[in-house]
Amino acid sequence: MSAVGAGEEVVPASEYRALQSQVRELQRLLGKKTLDNEMLREVWDQAQPEKRNTKPAASSPRLKTAASAAAVSVSGNVNTCSHVFTKLHQWSSMLSA
Repeated sequence: MSAVGAGEEVVPASEYRALQSQVRELQRLLGKKTLDNEMLREVWDQAQPEKRNTKPAASSPRLKTAASAAAVSVSGNVNTCSHVFTKLHQWSSMLSA
């Protein structure tokens, strides 16, 4: 199917609504991962030694791995969310034309 006069593909309203729902879920997950990342950042910052020769027990490789994993997860959700927003914008333009 193609849009009359526009020569573009028509998107079913049900698919458009499903994508809107997916965007809301991705936004929710992104917010949750952002909070997780902020909490890990606070713990990480507090665990850093204050320019002294002693090293606190909390600055373990395990904590570094958890912080890195949270950052990667947030980054992946941002990319997915961005892709869905782009598609929604394109389809929204087609529906309103």
